[in-house]
Amino acid sequence: MQNAKAAGMAKQLHLSSTDYSLALSIIFIVSIGRPPGVMLLLSCWYRPEELSKRIAMFYSASLVSGAVGGLLAGVITQYMDGVANIPSWKWLFVIEGCITVGIAGFAFFILPDYPSTTRWLTEDERILAVARLARAEDQSEVKMTTKQAFVASVKDPKTWAFLVAYVLIAGSGTISYFFPTLMGSLGYTGRNVQYMTIPIYLVALVISLSMGYNADRTSSKPLHFVVACCWGALSLIVCATVKKPEVRYAFICFGGAGIWSAVPLLLSNMVTQFEGREKRAISIALINGNLASIYGSYIWPANTAPLYHIGFGTTTALISLAALCMVGIMYRFPKVPTKDDSSDESEVRDEKS
Repeated sequence: MQNAKAAGMAKQLHLSSTDYSLALSIIFIVSIGRPPGVMLLLSCWYRPEELSKRIAMFYSASLVSGAVGGLLAGVITQYMDGVANIPSWKWLFVIEGCITVGIAGFAFFILPDYPSTTRWLTEDERILAVARLARAEDQSEVKMTTKQAFVASVKDPKTWAFLVAYVLIAGSGTISYFFPTLMGSLGYTGRNVQYMTIPIYLVALVISLSMGYNADRTSSKPLHFVVACCWGALSLIVCATVKKPEVRYAFICFGGAGIWSAVPLLLSNMVTQFEGREKRAISIALINGNLASIYGSYIWPANTAPLYHIGFGTTTALISLAALCMVGIMYRFPKVPTKDDSSDESEVRDEKS
């Protein structure tokens, strides 16, 4: 969407800044069910101490797609504008839409279900997958109906604490939808607007994966989240106060890396806080099903260009409050130690034999 805007969509359709934000909001609403589904599925396959780097890897796919999307958009903008009398921004939707539909059809046949019901696993693999998760869970858990799980989730203060934290960090993450616009404010034009977004995603990819791996290694997800938020906030303050384009570009990269490192750290911590599959599913849906991306798309009005003080200031406030919220969660809901049983898999195999 942002690449299409940079390629001339807003100008050709006479979209105001508010019109563009409304279009983004509609897209967010349509795709709002995807994140909670992914979080639930990952939590059904990996133990708590394994989730940070897995969720970071999942989010790295969006970073890679952002980098590839910037490259693809630059090529399409440069070489396909006017082909078959179609402007380049329309070709973006056609080509990227076809790629998405094709991958979705392929993914339907290879994505796993739950460990006990995935058809392409062998019986031994199913037993191992279920057993290793059972060792990390409370075996006295009582199965809940959907209504019971909903009531339990709503009554649990952790649900609302994590919801506030996620609303804040998700709102700050909407900066990514304005990267091409920000590149234009730094003086880049044409296809260079698209190409200059690529390093932003690559920097975020490296830092996000590194922090996810280290958070799992040290079992300190909340602390890593706070560090990532502080890093992002300081970077965005530099963006809001410095006018030199080269410096602003560098700290946009670091600010984006802070935000994208914080999101998977928060989610990997959150999915381990709710006992039972049913309650966890409801809690994840409630926390992820917020409207932060909708209001976040309105904090970058075009009339604040080129410095975008409102956007940078609001994003800095959101990510700083997210850090403070996590500090409160750390003190209010101290982490319950979990057994570090690195020999689980070998033990399960021994039991089977």
